Amino acid sequence: MTLISNHQLHKAATSKISNGFKGKSIVAFVDLLGFSKDIMSKWDNKTDDPLYRLMRIKSLLELAIKNANPHKFCDHNGKIILKITYPKLITFSDSFIFLKELEDQDPSYILGSVLATIGSIIELWRISVDEKFSIRGGVDYGEIFYTVDDLVGPTLINSYNLEVKTADVSR
Repeated sequence: MTLISNHQLHKAATSKISNGFKGKSIVAFVDLLGFSKDIMSKWDNKTDDPLYRLMRIKSLLELAIKNANPHKFCDHNGKIILKITYPKLITFSDSFIFLKELEDQDPSYILGSVLATIGSIIELWRISVDEKFSIRGGVDYGEIFYTVDDLVGPTLINSYNLEVKTADVSR
């Protein structure tokens, strides 16, 4: 095995951090209820395949986000006052993480970002019910770091803990 110097390691770690996003975000951690049980009991079931149902959910969300227009918020005269893009979607197994960076600290932008995140969770819930699952999750606001490969931060931990420890049933 080749020896790696502290300088090389420092340079690589610093590069990873500088190529990621570190800042304020809204993070929602949402899980499919009953998926683990279905995977364990129906793995080879050709008529009620939980893997296929999960991939349908993920594919629909990915296509919806890819083809979506930004959320538009209007004043009382119908004039567009704010456009908010959909949150990023990160998945692993039956967990869905919606991540909305808060580039702007304006209260209207933050409110629009919260509504965009909630809208995405509602869409996940609708799709999940169609595929015979329900959802449970937690949402938090605060610091996060992410890249294509990494997701770390107190806000992720808080939203995960809300899903696992606080939420008792599907909401």
